[in-house]
Amino acid sequence: MNHFEPVNREEKADINLTPMLDVVFILLIFFVVTASFVSEFRLDVTLPAGLDGKGADVASIIVTIEADDSFHINGRVLAKSSLLPYTRCLVIENPDAPMSVMISSSSHIDATVAALDAGRQAGFTTIPLQKMRE
Repeated sequence: MNHFEPVNREEKADINLTPMLDVVFILLIFFVVTASFVSEFRLDVTLPAGLDGKGADVASIIVTIEADDSFHINGRVLAKSSLLPYTRCLVIENPDAPMSVMISSSSHIDATVAALDAGRQAGFTTIPLQKMRE
């Protein structure tokens, strides 16, 4: 037997996937533990039963928010920046007038918040909301 003869054995190369699976499971556990799950909150709004803004005995300030987020106060179209000054003007003219906000189902929440903020800053403590019939 000669020690210098080449050996003709074929070596079978195996890939061991166990360490890779361990790393994948550790990463999975890490991401599950460190993930911050966002919980959505919902604002419950109690709408008045018969508020439609037509034929009211007392002159009221009705802010209507259309589907394109345009603002209408008692039929007058206003920009978002004009909500507060015009609302304050109407309050000075008729201090006993109530304010209500009518919203379109496709209007955005930031338009509704802008109308409510204008009402709060004008001095209203209760501002009923109503969804428009479309």
